[in-house]
Amino acid sequence: MAQIQVDSEHVLAANSTIQATIAKLQAEVDGLHVQLVGLQDVWRGSAASSFQELVTRWKVTATTVDTQLGELGQALRLAAQQYSEIELANQRLFLG
Repeated sequence: MAQIQVDSEHVLAANSTIQATIAKLQAEVDGLHVQLVGLQDVWRGSAASSFQELVTRWKVTATTVDTQLGELGQALRLAAQQYSEIELANQRLFLG
């Protein structure tokens, strides 16, 4: 039988850390995106077009990272919740 030891509060705290990180990353990415897109006003030509295509791909990648971090945080939150609920249910078994 598997031995399990987990601090569900610690797991839940990791979700909070991820959520805070997501917020910081979103703010940084959004700020940088505004600056990079703003180059369109002062930069024209084929190199500028290629650069803007790269910026668009970068933004898609940043969105993917954001989504994956959110999914990771959600999984941690659910795992912490389930560990807590199962432990409480097991405790009730012995209280009669």
